[in-house]
Amino acid sequence: MIARVLAGAVLVGLAGGTVWAGSTLDRAEPTDAPPLTVTTAPEEVAAVCAAPVQLADPDVAGDPEFGSSPVGTTSGVVADAAPGAAALRTLDGEPVTTPPGDLAAAVPGPTALWSTPADGVVASAGTAWSVTTDGDLRGLAAAPCQTPTTEQWLVGGGTELGTSTRLVLQNPHGTPATVEIEVWGPTGRLELAGPATFSVPAGGQTSTLLEGLAAEQRRLTVRVTSTGAMVASYLQVNSLDGLRPTGVELIPAASAPATRQVVTGLVVDGSEPGAGGASVRVHVPTDGDPATDGDPATDGDPATDGDPATVDVFLLGPQGRVALPGAETVDVVPGEVTDLSLAGLPAGTYTAVLESAVPFLAAGTYPRTDPASGAVDVAHVAAAAPAGSGRLAVPAKAGVSIALTAVPDDVAALPATVVGVGGGPQPTPDGSAEPEDAAEPEDAAEPDGLPPTQVTLTFLGAGGATLETRAVTASAGTVVVAPGPAGTTAVRLDSQPPAGVLLTWTGNLSTGPGLVSALPGTESADVTVSVTVAARPDLGLGVDR
Repeated sequence: MIARVLAGAVLVGLAGGTVWAGSTLDRAEPTDAPPLTVTTAPEEVAAVCAAPVQLADPDVAGDPEFGSSPVGTTSGVVADAAPGAAALRTLDGEPVTTPPGDLAAAVPGPTALWSTPADGVVASAGTAWSVTTDGDLRGLAAAPCQTPTTEQWLVGGGTELGTSTRLVLQNPHGTPATVEIEVWGPTGRLELAGPATFSVPAGGQTSTLLEGLAAEQRRLTVRVTSTGAMVASYLQVNSLDGLRPTGVELIPAASAPATRQVVTGLVVDGSEPGAGGASVRVHVPTDGDPATDGDPATDGDPATDGDPATVDVFLLGPQGRVALPGAETVDVVPGEVTDLSLAGLPAGTYTAVLESAVPFLAAGTYPRTDPASGAVDVAHVAAAAPAGSGRLAVPAKAGVSIALTAVPDDVAALPATVVGVGGGPQPTPDGSAEPEDAAEPEDAAEPDGLPPTQVTLTFLGAGGATLETRAVTASAGTVVVAPGPAGTTAVRLDSQPPAGVLLTWTGNLSTGPGLVSALPGTESADVTVSVTVAARPDLGLGVDR
């Protein structure tokens, strides 16, 4: 916006000068003045943080001992930034009080992290989180604070019996936004049973339950587009199996459709068959217009003619690439939302690299069961954008384990070990989430010509104090797991991957038995805008151009 105002001011000034000159001259003289390029950045940039989780019908009252929420939910927001470079505010702009030296607060509603760019770069990360230890909302839910945009894709959730999915739309700006949504399910694009257009007030939020718009859908993808103002959006998903809680999660915007998606941090402990095990959701978007099917102009394009698109699936683990029979490719009908089960993987932390000839969306999940109560929680794992550096803000009292992967450009060239079927590597005897040597795989083969990636992880504690700085070596095609020390409130990553390698990373979180979530790292963002201004002496004179 600042760039637009600046450009407008320059053009108005030139126009005023030429109009005055036109009263004394018959024709403007040509000019040889070169175009002027101006680079600017906004004074502040907002990242919007999710509100605390809530029941589908929060107004229902009853006996707390037997109700759907017998214990309260603890919620908050935490952020990591350079001192003085960011501040927390409510969505409508009121300051949020935080302890000296910390950007953390217990909040009753949605907030925004406002960051001041340094040399045009925003280097901050925020996380909204909620923990409930019993009842329908039992689970750890966490999501990164998000930069508003005019389009987002949300990959996750469902509306089948026992599952509730709430779509939340947030607007931190001073003008209202008009939002349109599209929803896809297992059979393709859905006709909604209610409105698809919503008004989001300035400095406010709007939410709707998707089960009221698209009932009995096992799998969902949602597209959000806005006009009038940029918005942030997310899904709150919670589910029950009868009376047993089976997870709550906050699902942020996914990476945009692309021909490659990387899902890092899928944790398998080898003991979750009853909860469904880890899986990856895949969706090839379409415009939902049957008229494009068979159109010669788009013949052979799976995104328009309805032919299945083949998605290749490469699984990378602690010791390198593994091949899971039955999960090496998936044929996806455009428009249909498909889940790919990863059941059969040995215990460990994995990265799924998915590739196709057409753009698609992807995200992952993994469950965790409390052995004492049988209650289940689920972690949503977003497709991770490559990042050579970044930050992650850790919820209060949560343990964090960083999963990172150096993904080669030609992942198909990596040697693969067959797992899950006769003779392949088996789950560890104790069913732990990672083998003991997962953090430093000594025997992983280094692909020819690809040196390892050197990574520095800095774990911060209360007040921004450094708890530990750790050097990690990531061989191409392997997953490295680095548990954080107790009391970690933020993690900073710095690396310089070699040519032909991209680094992805995720923070796997836990606040107790069967309480899990996952957070993608937030990369520093260049928010500068360049505007080129050219002198126009003929502006306003009616001179032929």
